[in-house]
Amino acid sequence: MKLRILILSLFLALSTQAQERRTIFIPERVLDSLNAPVIPKDLVFESVNADLGSVGERDGVEMVCFTAVNRSGKTLEINRLNTSCGCLTARADKLVIGPGEKVSITAGYHPEHRYGPFGQRILVYGDTLLARLEVRGTVIPEGGVPGYPVAMGPLRLSRRKLVFSQSSEERIAVSNMGSDALTLKALSHFLPDWLSFRTEPSVIEPSGTGDIIIRVDRNKIPSGAGPLRTNVIIEGLPGRPSERSIEVELIR
Repeated sequence: MKLRILILSLFLALSTQAQERRTIFIPERVLDSLNAPVIPKDLVFESVNADLGSVGERDGVEMVCFTAVNRSGKTLEINRLNTSCGCLTARADKLVIGPGEKVSITAGYHPEHRYGPFGQRILVYGDTLLARLEVRGTVIPEGGVPGYPVAMGPLRLSRRKLVFSQSSEERIAVSNMGSDALTLKALSHFLPDWLSFRTEPSVIEPSGTGDIIIRVDRNKIPSGAGPLRTNVIIEGLPGRPSERSIEVELIR
């Protein structure tokens, strides 16, 4: 409450000083924080976020457990657990938690008929809101993502092999199925001088699409007969180099 009053006082003071000279803009996050319920530190969780990673649509219910300790010095009761979606269920192993006791809240996410990034919440209530928990991840539909059959961590690609014959530029359509934005580069130590790598857009947002663009500089191609083959290894993705590489063949 004191923090809210301080924030409002600050903006009111700035508005008074400004008078009619300019408009004071209050960021949305500040406005939201004024109405957001203050959660007491009575239940201390090891983590309030759980990332399930990639989940297959037909994998069945994915389970995760949140553990907390009652640090309030008094007995707490859990009256209800609210989830933000019917796809998420939650239950507590006990409803009455004495001082210093632990409680486990088990959540189950049902991925069937859903795909793409998700972030669902669990609100833990006693007499007031005790905790806000989040379960996130990415659901991969059965048979892969339509149009993007190749998986490289959270990234889905339309193909992973490029053949240059007459063209100097090739594109690979991509989709970010993760919960974080992706900034991709080619591992420079393995990228030959005659190839360049970029993405459009330069940052691929969650649920966003774009293109990997690989270009050949034919003035830098080494002399010789026969095709040239190399692998472009992508930085900014998890996994072994072989799991995040694009095969490139140049026909001369």
